[in-house]
Amino acid sequence: MATTNSANRVRLAYRIGDTGPFQVVNFTSDSFTATPETKQSEAISSNRKAGGQKVTQITVSGSIDVEMAPLVFDDFLAAALASDWQTDTPTAGTDQLSVGVADKRFQIVKSYLDVDKHVLFSNCAVNSMSLNMNAGEKVTASMEMVGEEVDPEFQASGETFDPAPSALFFDASNNISSLTIDGSPVAGCITEMGLTVENGYDGGNGCVGEQTKRQTIGQSAVTTSKTLRMTADAFDMWKSTLENAEFGSSFTMGDGTTSYTFSIGREFMSSELPGGETSGVLTMAFESTAAVDSAGETLIIERTSA
Repeated sequence: MATTNSANRVRLAYRIGDTGPFQVVNFTSDSFTATPETKQSEAISSNRKAGGQKVTQITVSGSIDVEMAPLVFDDFLAAALASDWQTDTPTAGTDQLSVGVADKRFQIVKSYLDVDKHVLFSNCAVNSMSLNMNAGEKVTASMEMVGEEVDPEFQASGETFDPAPSALFFDASNNISSLTIDGSPVAGCITEMGLTVENGYDGGNGCVGEQTKRQTIGQSAVTTSKTLRMTADAFDMWKSTLENAEFGSSFTMGDGTTSYTFSIGREFMSSELPGGETSGVLTMAFESTAAVDSAGETLIIERTSA
């Protein structure tokens, strides 16, 4: 009887570059794959029977969904911001990450352990990374990836795989703090927050003589979302959006030992007035787009760890 692969026996691992050990990833779901694009012959046939088809291009892409945890996904944060962590910046004991121009690439191995099959994806990049922080829930992230090469016959037996870190996830109730808008603590109640960094990778139409597409990094786009309970302060924020007011915001994600502070110096918000309902609490959803601030930054992440 042929062996089948259990759903929980799928392993994802990555490494920076193409040498050294792979780091196993703690993930909750993924859709990382290589998708063939086919073309069928359109030659006219008098017997009405269609001709054959062939694979003309292969697209390497997909998402990796994770539970955010301390010091686990720092390589992916750096790739999302196309930058490197700057040690002891701006002060000793703090490492800083800001949006840059470094086109950071990984190798990712997707392994089906029960049947000993492994697929290697190379020249992979973080096209976008979204953080989701909802009251009472885990802090999660979804990373949309793109790649340039696929090897469906990769032999993993000679490789080293470091085990996945055991750090427990952050949650939005216990591990999100210091929420500010324009430098002041948020007045009222935020029920949901999100932050997305997009890198705009584009493979274009591909190149003659190559089956997979070369992925080129585009412009960085940083957006946020915040859902606030309807208060007089939330109403005043909405009024400010009608005047194209500029805001700044920040929050800290930490567990008492390791913390990450996310800061946006300049952003433009938009929202709509809520309508009445028979019951419940009214909320207002604010969406924002970051812009370059006076210091030349759009998003800064500062990491401290005891």
